[in-house]
Amino acid sequence: MKNSYRRYVVGIFMMLTQLLLFWQVSNLLNAHEEVSMVGYLIFIFLYLKENIYSFETCLIWEELEKQLKCLTEYMILMGIMVLVFMGPKELWRYELLGIIGFVYSFMVAKCIRLFMYDFLKTNLVVLGVGDTAKELKTVIGQNKFTMYNLVGFLDVHLDKDIQIKSEDIIGNMKSISSILKTEKIDEIIIATSNI
Repeated sequence: MKNSYRRYVVGIFMMLTQLLLFWQVSNLLNAHEEVSMVGYLIFIFLYLKENIYSFETCLIWEELEKQLKCLTEYMILMGIMVLVFMGPKELWRYELLGIIGFVYSFMVAKCIRLFMYDFLKTNLVVLGVGDTAKELKTVIGQNKFTMYNLVGFLDVHLDKDIQIKSEDIIGNMKSISSILKTEKIDEIIIATSNI
């Protein structure tokens, strides 16, 4: 994938900001540093498992769903660990720490996607010019969270009803290889139901 090293750099930056947050919040909550660090490591592991630090293209709802899954798993794991080793009186500190970490992480991920769009974007060409392509254009246009830079559409002469404006059509099947090279395309999405 293009510029994947950039995504790793940004992912590491996000991990470090989460570490600072966990450290600060655990101090405010008078939580044990060692247990807070274990909580942070669980948090990081869960985010790595869901591939959140990759900043791959996805919709905001997909990202929220992944992060909510991580929060739920964190709450269960930390809840069991704290109840067994520290008792129920300490549980609220580490559960609150996880909730604050979740809110902070979602906001940081959104800000990174907004402010570093040009640094992390993926150049995209859509194969097709029919209804499916039009729907895809609408979704990408309304949601910058996807990190897609829609370069244009290729008319493969399979769609009977053209729904894309002619100025958005950048070529056809004969010109596909030259377009991929000149436009530095990272991904192609096939958006025609007739293939």
